[in-house]
Amino acid sequence: MHNADASVEHLRETIDALAELVQTLTPEATGIAEEREKALAAAGDGVTDKRVLQRFADWVLSTIGRGASAALIPVVTASTDSMLQEASRLTGHL
Repeated sequence: MHNADASVEHLRETIDALAELVQTLTPEATGIAEEREKALAAAGDGVTDKRVLQRFADWVLSTIGRGASAALIPVVTASTDSMLQEASRLTGHL
């Protein structure tokens, strides 16, 4: 598998994992599927839209921050930061 293909796949797996984390930690949250789909569309083959991924990261942090333990925020922040760094590598801005 080409390195960029592996990076896109890793980015998509991270998006899925973050959406699942929101679902698990804040089951009352709404719009999870829609936010996940927008983020996955922004992590497409050959095109990565960091603005959309930043909005997804902000949504994840905000949603989890409202419904989960504050102790989880640093871990979730590290995961969203990693996702955004991967997106930067794919767009050539890192």
